[in-house]
Amino acid sequence: MQLKSLTSKIWVILFISLCLTQSKNVQGQSSYSFIFEPQLSAQLGAQNILAFNRGLIYLDNKYIPTSFFNEKRALGKIAGISYRASKLFLLHYPISHMMMLYQHEFFGHVARARQIGYGKTIIELNLPPPFMSGSGVAYWSNKYQVTSDQAELMPYLGGVEANNVMADISRAQMLQNDYIHYQEGFLYLYNTMNLPGYVLFSRASSLNDINNYIQKINNLYAPIGKQMQKEQLKIYAFIDWFLDPMLVYSAVAVAKDYLYDGNVSGKIWWIPLGRKMQYLPMFKFELSPYGAELYYENNIKIDKRLMILTLRHADNVLSESFGVDLEGYNILNYKDRIRIDVCMAFWSQPEFIIRGVSGPIDADNDFGMGFTTNLHFNLLPAKLKNYSVNIFAQLGYKTGGYWPGEVLDKSFLWRLGLSYQLKPNASKKYILKLSNKK
Repeated sequence: MQLKSLTSKIWVILFISLCLTQSKNVQGQSSYSFIFEPQLSAQLGAQNILAFNRGLIYLDNKYIPTSFFNEKRALGKIAGISYRASKLFLLHYPISHMMMLYQHEFFGHVARARQIGYGKTIIELNLPPPFMSGSGVAYWSNKYQVTSDQAELMPYLGGVEANNVMADISRAQMLQNDYIHYQEGFLYLYNTMNLPGYVLFSRASSLNDINNYIQKINNLYAPIGKQMQKEQLKIYAFIDWFLDPMLVYSAVAVAKDYLYDGNVSGKIWWIPLGRKMQYLPMFKFELSPYGAELYYENNIKIDKRLMILTLRHADNVLSESFGVDLEGYNILNYKDRIRIDVCMAFWSQPEFIIRGVSGPIDADNDFGMGFTTNLHFNLLPAKLKNYSVNIFAQLGYKTGGYWPGEVLDKSFLWRLGLSYQLKPNASKKYILKLSNKK
């Protein structure tokens, strides 16, 4: 009866939200936010890193050309591809690597370690090969409070969790923009492939994040005779790679649109559902404190507003958790002056004990929920369609439990800062003649 009531409420909220999206005077461009929050979280890192990256994209388009050659001829095309490949390798490759790595180590491992009471944390970062080893390491020590075995799992899970959070935010931004800038696509590839790459290519004998996670969660569930197998995770990883269309679109934006064609952005192909409605489904898998979860994400764009409905459930090896997430971007827009985003999550998952000694794993799930509301107040004239600088405020609340990227305790959530919308300039192309004709 409790589950039926919860499901009914979810569909009522979804219906109301879809109705709200029919208002006009829409601004479909995504916002990028520099924020502050009292709790250290993966959300904080992802938002700030992506906002910084968007600024780099603007400067790149404005000052660094994508071509110096007439590429209608074979020699010019080869020279153009070589130039862009060199730029990607020397500039965007190390920058994207360090952004991904910092999010992984600091806003992933370190953030979760600090949240459960570790007082001393250190990270080490290296540039990618061939410049350096490309590795990153996080250390945590000086525990000042007693926490459960469940909570002790979180620092090992935090790295891939943080990269998934950044990929989710970046994907929503690109869907709102309705195009993929090659550098945003390159960073998206880095973050999205982190977890499947770990699962598929890490050696069983090495002490890496995934092997540590599997060992510790199996120890947690050993008293009730349940075990997670890495071979099963490999199947999810393969499916994740093949059923994420944004991963494919990002690869096309980098390889074809940028490297070969010399354009800075690529297209997003939607499934049309009418004159104003478009649809894009995808699948992904993530890890949680109670096992692997499978996500079925439904992206719906209505009159340039983005709705994301995600259904998720455990693979039932360790638990039978499930949840529903609903996100709405530009859900209300008042004269391009005030814009509101909303996010709601409902879940049923094993009871999560944070502080104190862990009790036995409970077979029954607990229900929980969380929500956030984002307010953007534009400080610039509304007639500047491609630009805005906004006061940003996020308010929300969550019950106790695991909500990716958020604190574990029940908590009021608030974040303050500035957000902006900035449409990059068209890329510059300078033509240099390679002919020896006089």
